[in-house]
Amino acid sequence: PIGAPLSAGCNALLRSGAALVTGVEDILEELGWEELGAPAPSAAAAPTPAPGPAATAGAAGIPRVPRPAPPEAGSPAAAVLETLRAFPAGASFDDLLERCGLPVPEALAAVSELERRRSVERFPGDFLKARG
Repeated sequence: PIGAPLSAGCNALLRSGAALVTGVEDILEELGWEELGAPAPSAAAAPTPAPGPAATAGAAGIPRVPRPAPPEAGSPAAAVLETLRAFPAGASFDDLLERCGLPVPEALAAVSELERRRSVERFPGDFLKARG
């Protein structure tokens, strides 16, 4: 609750200009990064890059962003992604831990890596789902 003594630190941070972060998308937005595949607001004014594998445009003229390489086989990120793909509707973080057998710190690091790669999507309540 807002008036609770335990909220004082968070409230002070928000008053001083801290950004509220609920997921990786909030961080990317705060950094000024655009969502993968979305044109930047100043794309019309930007010079067109020379054609190449990373500069080819899709049907709508939106630059195609190369898909990140999959995680290295045998890595914690690969184990997490494989486990989440076994749950097409998604899974809670607790279910993920139970199924993949990784220690909590490794699983958290793997989920963060997969979120950066946009291979995993996080939903409220620590619910995770593999993309694609």
